Amino acid sequence: MHITSPRHFRNCLASLFNLDRHVLEDGGVIELGEDGNDDWDQINTNAARWVLHLDDARLAALWALIEARQSRNAVGKFLADVAAEIERARSKFPGDNLTMIALMEEVGEVAKAALDESPEALRKEAVQVACMAARMALDGDGSTTAYREKRGLAPIVPH
Repeated sequence: MHITSPRHFRNCLASLFNLDRHVLEDGGVIELGEDGNDDWDQINTNAARWVLHLDDARLAALWALIEARQSRNAVGKFLADVAAEIERARSKFPGDNLTMIALMEEVGEVAKAALDESPEALRKEAVQVACMAARMALDGDGSTTAYREKRGLAPIVPH
């Protein structure tokens, strides 16, 4: 993982400061039990100084814990953005509104953003794709009913 922005740097620091002692012990960053008391005291006194004095093996173990946290945080943030987009889209376009067509349109916009736009624009379009995929599964798409009936399939209906 590369730190890509000041906000990302801050989030990495927040992950460091929010690591519990047992997580650091289990991750091999500090010694178990009383043997780890000195490290734990140093972390709580001046975590930055403590990090600067870590040997390479313990620094790598600490970084692995921070990366894992950042990955989980990024997924959680993305899914929260999807949930917010679903609510926004449902209020703006209630019902099934040709959901499959809207989903395919959004997929095309992701492809365009991947080739021609900023990472932020790509992320925004990816959130919209996830939103429309969720709406397809949750809200259904009545425009497919006749076709599905001809094939002997049940309609896609809201759950």
